[in-house]
Amino acid sequence: MTIDLLYKDRIILGVTDDDATWEGADRNSLAMKHKEKIVAAVLKYQKETNWKSLLIKTGIAIAILILLVVLIHFLNKLFHWIRQKIETHGALRLKGLNIKNYALLDTDREIKIFIVLTRIVKWILVLVVVYLTLLLLFGLFPWTKHISEMLLGFFLKPLLAMIRAVIAYFPNLITIVVIVFVFRMAMRGIRFLKMEVENESLGSSGSLSNLIAGLVLTYMRSFKIGDRVRIGRCH
Repeated sequence: MTIDLLYKDRIILGVTDDDATWEGADRNSLAMKHKEKIVAAVLKYQKETNWKSLLIKTGIAIAILILLVVLIHFLNKLFHWIRQKIETHGALRLKGLNIKNYALLDTDREIKIFIVLTRIVKWILVLVVVYLTLLLLFGLFPWTKHISEMLLGFFLKPLLAMIRAVIAYFPNLITIVVIVFVFRMAMRGIRFLKMEVENESLGSSGSLSNLIAGLVLTYMRSFKIGDRVRIGRCH
């Protein structure tokens, strides 16, 4: 048998014995549960779409748009002021970029680079403000909430993917840090042995000195082609 939930003469939902078995309840209680959910959703939609609620949300939307215009105007003023400061004081504060005697960037080019960077930062901030404004506007009204969720997903999905990638790579990062640390300590130990051998304070005679000297000559590459060396009395 089936219990039908009706709205006027239209069947909204039918609840069968199989549905009740899958839910672990009897047919009547499951039908009542679905009815309560439908009624709550309808009441919520009616509350969100009545004229009073829509009027308030429209006022909020207008206020958000006004705030957007004010913020963009403020950003334009702020970055215009920053540009003027760079053009006015840049020649006094910026000395260019020199590598030894070669001038990689002179002062004028450095000023232009800073101006371009400030322009890029300004447009990034404007896009962020517009993006947040669209999220708020589309989230106000029931029939545009899915657009707000979609826009939010454009930002959250890549962010969550980056966080998961960092977390997944973290054990490998620890391994790399440990390897680098061990390698650095080993290199310090080898350099210490080399210095001790060169100062004749460790293994100055006998098999130990020969062993250490052989390791140093093999792995530290103390000599290269063209060097003059002395072996006994021979040069």
